Amino acid sequence: MTVKNIILTLLTILIVSIWDFNKKGYHEFPQLIYDWDQKRTIKDHGNTRTYKLSHNTLGLYYNRSLESIHENNTIEVLDERGRPFYFRFMYKQIMDSIIEFKGGIWLTQIPKKKLGEVRLKEVDIPLIIKDHKISVGFIGITNDKWGGFKTIRKNIKFSYPKINFLGNQKDVFGFEYSTLDITPEGYENNVEVPEQCEIVMILIDKIPEDEDLESIQKLLSATKDKLLLVHTWPLVESMKAEKLEKANNLVRKLNEKNQNIFVIDLKGGSEELAQYDENKGYFLTSFGYSLFKTEVIEIIGNYKD
Repeated sequence: MTVKNIILTLLTILIVSIWDFNKKGYHEFPQLIYDWDQKRTIKDHGNTRTYKLSHNTLGLYYNRSLESIHENNTIEVLDERGRPFYFRFMYKQIMDSIIEFKGGIWLTQIPKKKLGEVRLKEVDIPLIIKDHKISVGFIGITNDKWGGFKTIRKNIKFSYPKINFLGNQKDVFGFEYSTLDITPEGYENNVEVPEQCEIVMILIDKIPEDEDLESIQKLLSATKDKLLLVHTWPLVESMKAEKLEKANNLVRKLNEKNQNIFVIDLKGGSEELAQYDENKGYFLTSFGYSLFKTEVIEIIGNYKD
């Protein structure tokens, strides 16, 4: 092979690699969704010692300052050589002389070994919002600490990086969302749909009672200028099936009256999409979440185009 051919081959490999990274890198390296140039230190918590590191937990020896770290922010961990590691968490737990930040993710990489003494900073690293084309409001029925809502948002964002989520809270990835208390009292006091939203997604994985339906109807009727995505409730073999059918009929009738309401019909094998347990209540399965996510991504794709 001549030198010229070798150079052409190497250039071809380089071009293909760059193209492949542009296509897949966003998925494989989630840190790319953050604007690192805009990183801002909120508080320097000084030196402390680690005692536990895992893919979702950062354990430290307790000092009072660490209690104030807020879950909306990111923990910057600097090792003895000054190398930074970044951790986001969902909640913290204090036990005697230990404080654990749990339910989290490492934004860049997890340290390969126990670090010992580290310097800890609380920082804000905003998400990249550049020339976004669609503002999306995501409303969930609970505080979303244990549900699959955050994964749905992540997959939607990875499919369409220019989407901007809006809401009054942040999940572990930093995506904004809103919670929805659909009791009459909660609805009147807490439900807010950001005015800038072009699309509003509503995900309610519980059995709606009669008073809940009134709140859902108010919500779907109050935002006529936005594309509203609401799902049906998969039927399960229980005494609650009648209530599920009533809720499904309600959203379908609202869809007939308002062309901006798009119903994601979660139907199929009931045990595949949702389950009902006397202790846990009614909840969507991982397959139910996946179907909802897939439908939403397709709808947003069509809306964008």
